[in-house]
Amino acid sequence: MTPNNGFAKKRTTLRKNVREIFHFIPTDSVFFFLEKLWSRLHPTAGKCLAIVLILFAGIAMQGNWLLILSSFVRRFYEYPKEEGQESLFKLISQLQSRFRGLPYYILTSVTQSSIFYFGLCGFLQWYFYVRQRDRPEEWKCQPKKFLSWEDEKHGILLGTACMLTGSVISAFLSCWTVNGGYTALYYNIYDYGIPYFLLSIPLTYLVIEALFYYYHRIFHWPAIYKTYHKVHHRYKQPTAFSATAMHPLEFFVLQTVTFIPMFTIPIHYAVFIGVVFYENYYSVIGHSGAKIKSLWPWQPDSMYHDNHHEFFHVNFGLNTKLFDYLHGTLRKEDHIYSENIFYGYGKKWSEATEEEKQEFLRDHKD
Repeated sequence: MTPNNGFAKKRTTLRKNVREIFHFIPTDSVFFFLEKLWSRLHPTAGKCLAIVLILFAGIAMQGNWLLILSSFVRRFYEYPKEEGQESLFKLISQLQSRFRGLPYYILTSVTQSSIFYFGLCGFLQWYFYVRQRDRPEEWKCQPKKFLSWEDEKHGILLGTACMLTGSVISAFLSCWTVNGGYTALYYNIYDYGIPYFLLSIPLTYLVIEALFYYYHRIFHWPAIYKTYHKVHHRYKQPTAFSATAMHPLEFFVLQTVTFIPMFTIPIHYAVFIGVVFYENYYSVIGHSGAKIKSLWPWQPDSMYHDNHHEFFHVNFGLNTKLFDYLHGTLRKEDHIYSENIFYGYGKKWSEATEEEKQEFLRDHKD
């Protein structure tokens, strides 16, 4: 069988698999339309469009787009300061006012996030895994390995469940924000001054990164990993759909980590929106399975998080290597790693058992 015929067979199998889960969508027509559209774009325009679509895919996957919009809308409203509570009845009344119109927010958030999630993540799957499947050595972090269809389907279904959960959480927070509920966000730069505004950008970024690193590392402790986080590590060759495919409890913790600064640190709403966009964008990039170089000196390449899925207990950071560097949990070339070697340090080759060496060579052979 020639390589071309082999690729054609793989692509046919891939399309059958896609139709299996998205049987209500004419996938062949969609693929044909995308290919015709993309062929008309200038390469630079195509890359720019892909960046924008990845950005919105990240926002949709965690259901954050409505919260971002509500934070912007809140900018144009002023609410009277609340006086001390006099009774339980008054407290209940104020809570009801904070969640006025909640069903509408939930319906809007779930509907729009679902459309964005399947449309944009589906685009990424086509862009890399269909359009360029015959030349993985040019773009794939692990060019010799692809996620099995069973794991791919599992990731789509679990990722969908988490996306819907995130949409509902976002709806509650959005409703609370628009109706004047407390947040630490402020809307006039001069409330805290320009120096603080500028300082708050890296501060917010580092706080979220620190929270993510330590929460993530805790989820790699043996008992917690085997109970919860191992679900996410089923995807040894991650794809965009698997970015939020994790145990529901872990997803709730991840959402909490993202929004803690919103309620604890005075942050200008534009800084908050910008950081959330940034974090969500690179979360999708890190799980795309594609080799994507970073534009910024502090941002690791996509290979950094792909290595986390390939080697398990290493590279715990989200969008910076800083905390891995400080704690010595960056992947080292002269160490071996496996799902059964915990705590992020791996083992020197000379200290590993023969069984561990054979397992490592078997799992990571070309």
